[in-house]
Amino acid sequence: MDPRGRALLGMGLVRPAAERLGWIAMSSYDTRSDEATDPNGPALAAMLTDAQRQLAIDPRRVYLAGFSGTARLAWIYAFRLRGHVAGILGFGAGFPIPFELPAPLTEPAPAYFGGAGTTDFNYIDLRNLERRLAGSGLAHRLEWFDGPHDWPPEPIVAQGLAWMELQAMRAGLRERDHPWIDSLFRAELDSAAALERGGYLFAAWERSVATARDFAGLREVSGAAARAAALADTAPVIAVRRFLEAEAQREHDYIELTTAFFMETRRSPAPPRVDRAVERLLIPKLERQAEERDDTLAAQAARRQLERLFTDAAFYETREYLAAGEASRALALLDLAGEIKPGAPILCYHRARALLQQGRADQAVAQLGCWADAVESPVARLEQDTTLAPLRRHPAYQALLARLRRPAAVGVPRH
Repeated sequence: MDPRGRALLGMGLVRPAAERLGWIAMSSYDTRSDEATDPNGPALAAMLTDAQRQLAIDPRRVYLAGFSGTARLAWIYAFRLRGHVAGILGFGAGFPIPFELPAPLTEPAPAYFGGAGTTDFNYIDLRNLERRLAGSGLAHRLEWFDGPHDWPPEPIVAQGLAWMELQAMRAGLRERDHPWIDSLFRAELDSAAALERGGYLFAAWERSVATARDFAGLREVSGAAARAAALADTAPVIAVRRFLEAEAQREHDYIELTTAFFMETRRSPAPPRVDRAVERLLIPKLERQAEERDDTLAAQAARRQLERLFTDAAFYETREYLAAGEASRALALLDLAGEIKPGAPILCYHRARALLQQGRADQAVAQLGCWADAVESPVARLEQDTTLAPLRRHPAYQALLARLRRPAAVGVPRH
């Protein structure tokens, strides 16, 4: 369930591992997050109906995969379909709000494999989720990868599918394959050892903890548990754990600062001055921290704060102002977001919509051209956006569509 309906993107990430493991992968063009109405229930129902009617599936082993908003929704659907959904693969977001795991947690409950990029603005959200799951008894595994708010790379997804196979064996949903279990266990131990040799003690500790937990009841795990206990007492591991605990509070404080700014912007009779907003929201300080190369954890934390502010200003807040017809406020927030990512395509797109509301059609088309040159399948997205209807007969807009529809030139080699 991709939050923008990019069915082939999710399918491409899952397909290699699905083919190796004998899974059937299904994806929909109709899944979304951050919409006024939820199209995901009907999209999921359509996929499940097709699966039951046309395919030979194990009805106890349905798995839901989502990113960002659809990762949150996967929790709701998994418990609604309890007894059929054996697992959730959720990336870039934790629990929906509000949501609580049933207490006490009884079988059958879905296993959970998730994670986030180190500069994802929801990274701490996933760290908090990990702590909550650790005390719940729910089978879980989280993996972290370099990058922003996005689907993980294909190897992480492949790891997630293999982990679900392991959990199915633990739960009696499929026959245990002991040679395969032993091979996977050795690979986990080797990975933890390699991380430790490379000086990544915190990652080695996390891998050892997860290995001991994942394979408990399937084979002897005392060695992995002992290594995890030993690493837990090392100074680097203690330091990172303390940093992450403190970072949760710093993130909370920054969210309060940005929330107060956005609330005051809504009440103010005029749009905010961008230069003052930049200083108030600590953008120069965070940008300096983000470039600090000697303190990776602090640099990653600063990038996460900047990513969150950019997303709020360029998407969520701007969307509300555009819906209310307040183009000048939307443009001010887009300028603020542009201080963080000057060339981001989303800025061009929403500037076009705001300029169109102000009757500045020529400038709006120019901004759409900036956006269209940086994204895939721009024509379909332009034609589906009803807010752009006033441009349909504009000569420059028609010329833009004609240019985008032309096939790319194919070079002919010279002999």
